[in-house]
Amino acid sequence: MKAQVHSNFIKSSNLIFATVGLGIINFFFSSANLSNGANIVAEIFGLLCICELGLLVRRGYAWGVKYLFLVSTIFGLILIMLILINQTQNPIVFIVPIAQTVLQAWAMILLFRVPKLTESKLVELKSTEENRAY
Repeated sequence: MKAQVHSNFIKSSNLIFATVGLGIINFFFSSANLSNGANIVAEIFGLLCICELGLLVRRGYAWGVKYLFLVSTIFGLILIMLILINQTQNPIVFIVPIAQTVLQAWAMILLFRVPKLTESKLVELKSTEENRAY
């Protein structure tokens, strides 16, 4: 029996994947990212971490991920102020972080709107499925 995932988990993970896509676009338009090997590695690592969060949300593991996502979104809000102050030469590099922040905030709202009962049922169903596998 496959556990049902709440539709907000699917919508939220789609929004998270959209922010990754915007991050890839922003990566190629920002010349500062491509000038240093360490910047390239850090950018790829960050995008992969966000992808992993999206995969975990899609599978319904949002009970712990949503708080990690909340912290990273708050951290991103602080960093976006620095980006907006320093980036004025390229309009895409200016607009994409704002769009990413809006999408991440929307994804986070969807995660926190999932009823608690649904989350506990998902955890319970997954634990019973894992026990059956053994």
